[in-house]
Amino acid sequence: MDARGSVNIVGTLLLFLFSACFAHSTLGRTGLATEAAAPRNGSLCATEATYTPENRSSLCPLSMPCPSPCQPSTKGKYFTPVLYAPTNLNAPPSPRVALLIPYFGRLPRWFPLFCKTASYNPGFDWLIFTEEKFEANEFKLPPNVIIHAMSMLDFCGLLVHRLGVRPINRYPPRKVCDTRPFFGLLFREYLEGYDFWGHTDLDILHGNISHWITPEVLRNNDVVTVFNFLAVGDFTLYRRSPAVARLPFMMKGYREALNDVATIYALDEWTNRKVCMAKVIRRERDRGALRVWSGAEPWSPGSFVQQDQYYPCQKFRINCITTIPPRVRIYWRQGQMWRSGHPNFPRSRRNFIMYYHFIRTKRRVAASYSEKFLSAEQFCVNGSHHLSLTCP
Repeated sequence: MDARGSVNIVGTLLLFLFSACFAHSTLGRTGLATEAAAPRNGSLCATEATYTPENRSSLCPLSMPCPSPCQPSTKGKYFTPVLYAPTNLNAPPSPRVALLIPYFGRLPRWFPLFCKTASYNPGFDWLIFTEEKFEANEFKLPPNVIIHAMSMLDFCGLLVHRLGVRPINRYPPRKVCDTRPFFGLLFREYLEGYDFWGHTDLDILHGNISHWITPEVLRNNDVVTVFNFLAVGDFTLYRRSPAVARLPFMMKGYREALNDVATIYALDEWTNRKVCMAKVIRRERDRGALRVWSGAEPWSPGSFVQQDQYYPCQKFRINCITTIPPRVRIYWRQGQMWRSGHPNFPRSRRNFIMYYHFIRTKRRVAASYSEKFLSAEQFCVNGSHHLSLTCP
């Protein structure tokens, strides 16, 4: 082989080595850039991940904004949720929460849909006390919705023996709400193994509760609620501790209020009356004896809880509205819930919410419900407050 051929071979080898080194350097920089764009907690992002009974317990709540290239898909009518894998396997276990609902009367027609949306929140259990005999063949209850048989007479017996209320055979259904602050005592034998107990309603469809009520929020607070009233009937959590258990007994005149069955005092919320739970919580919080989380946003149309109709709010001196505009839509897909069409938000923004409380439109929801919603991956509440499988 002559000298010219040797030079060509050496040149080819040098060119190949230079190309390989350049490619390795480029890939390294790309990998670093991708790593920098990814979440710093080391989690994995997947645009097409979905909740299933097998994997939902291992998936973390939705986190926004999601870094590129894992951006939420906006194709089609429905949002594809972005889910993150668990990041710290050595973290302490999440506090367990029991939501208590005594419900005396026929369970509402939409109850199966209530259970479906609750099933996507495995960190929360719903304990329902009812005198209606639930037939297991009607539909399969999710593992975190537990029904306990209890009659109204049994419930009144608890009030008498544990709260000293005057004996009565039947409590007015709406008056039961005044007993909510005392659920921790009334149902104490059902709360073994739970770190928090709370009260809520059945006229609710749930989104991803853990996106807001995170394990950190629960570990660092004694009372957790969703409005800056500091206590609301549709969602308030209390830590199971002796100090928190004494709170409802700090309401002056609570026993007289419970004995007055003809009057709804709203002890579980904020009222203009002297006796209510919110005022006790505010007083104990202000003197540093209680840790309270009342949401990241004020009680307003921009909060992360949606109601079909707000009460007139002039007496509360807060920013709220009396009705929800008809163009607002509530969307639910595989455990995620959001609203669109609200005048406070651009049409392009998907504003996620924790739950939808249909206080005033129960009949419309009941009339539009059918079993087809149980097998649907998505549904919405349209502008007329009816359930629908197709929303604009």
